[in-house]
Amino acid sequence: MTIDKVSIPKGSIKSIAIIGGGASGAVILDSLIKQQSFDEIVVFEKKNKLGGIWVVDEHKTKLDIRPGSKTSELDPSIEPPLGLRKGQEITIPDNDESTNPIHSFTPSYRGMRTKTTECVMTFSDAKKWPKLDKPGFDNFTKGIYVQQYLEDYFNRHPNNIVLNTSVEKIVPNDGKYQLYLQKKNSDGTVTWSIKEFDTYIVATGAYHVPYIPDVPGLDEIYSRFPEKLEHSKSFGNTEQDLLKYENKNVVIIGGRPSASDIARFIEKRANSIISSVRSPQRTFLWETEKIKIKPIIKEYKVYKDGFDVIFQDGSIVKNPDNLIYCTGYQNSYPFLNDASITTGWIVPNLYQHIFSIKDPKITFLGLPLDGLNFRCIEYQSILISRYLAGLVELPSREQQLQWCNERFAKFGDSRLYHTIGMKEAIPFSKTLTEIGGGVQNGPGKLFPILTEQDTEENEKDKLIFKLDHYLFDN
Repeated sequence: MTIDKVSIPKGSIKSIAIIGGGASGAVILDSLIKQQSFDEIVVFEKKNKLGGIWVVDEHKTKLDIRPGSKTSELDPSIEPPLGLRKGQEITIPDNDESTNPIHSFTPSYRGMRTKTTECVMTFSDAKKWPKLDKPGFDNFTKGIYVQQYLEDYFNRHPNNIVLNTSVEKIVPNDGKYQLYLQKKNSDGTVTWSIKEFDTYIVATGAYHVPYIPDVPGLDEIYSRFPEKLEHSKSFGNTEQDLLKYENKNVVIIGGRPSASDIARFIEKRANSIISSVRSPQRTFLWETEKIKIKPIIKEYKVYKDGFDVIFQDGSIVKNPDNLIYCTGYQNSYPFLNDASITTGWIVPNLYQHIFSIKDPKITFLGLPLDGLNFRCIEYQSILISRYLAGLVELPSREQQLQWCNERFAKFGDSRLYHTIGMKEAIPFSKTLTEIGGGVQNGPGKLFPILTEQDTEENEKDKLIFKLDHYLFDN
């Protein structure tokens, strides 16, 4: 058994591609540049605007998501045109095959607010949102201000950003990586090209490929009553969007923040709302005259003209008008052309959720969920920057695999595998700081120091958030 530690030789990495223009892309770009060790750093963002999931797309369409679908079905890879060579460009008409509908808009909606307090959700060197929409009451803000915050952060380095350009395929080539790029043009064409880098960082986020579970009877509803089934990613909060829920009986499935948001947004219009959650104590909702909370759904009973919803406690909702699934997203990396990279729920062979054990030069950013959001990403970014500069040693490959195996034994192939909750946030931040050589290690950004006071402040604000049932603005 080898005990050799894993490291990057100093000076061996000069060019880095960052895939994704959201929060992860913003802070890793800043961290890498301030590391002063790299010659070329480029962020590739497929949309025409920076901000990732915080960009609000007003014009949404209903996505065709079959219950139980895998990422390989919903997000297949796109093959570049035949004959494309390095140093060449090929421009072809844009068509349906060059754009997957699930990537055409983000999960955000008008009126969406943050759920983590300002002092710990923001990056440590920019601790204020552009605006708090309820100053003096709480320290949350609307998504539009988060997008503005990220855009401002990116604007520190405007010359390192390429918009309207997606990475569709990555091919290792003699110790480097060839990225196959597809650029959307304003004239209805796309231009393909190949650009080579010493390494790349996957910063695409985890909120692109919607997931609807395969509950008994739901597939038949999908086939016979498709207009009644939707995923929260398709939800829009414009007046036109909300008309579809007028006087309707709606069942919202899931305990994530989007479920409570949607319930509040449609409450004034809907006739009734059932919120189906696994853990009622974790939801942001209170019961009201219109909103009732029920356990998870056991099955659907489908008949000629409709269907009934059977809950785990035996209660039944007769033929609702709408089913809105707020059941999260699956990880997907079609550009890596490797089905074993992710199960959909986890990326199994990443040490500390970051470092590829298979290929030590490759890193993933932003996988840990439910912690301190941007601040958690900042810790990862500083560590990645030091590692790629050759300043950090990781444990041996065997020790890294052991870490992954122990985590899998504890959490399995589930969302919990990459979850770093509030209780784990401080230990996680300390672990990354220790691996990175302490708060300061050479040039570059310093690791911020996270305290219990920070996490306690967040918990206080969350309580205020839940108590004010009508906090959200339509």
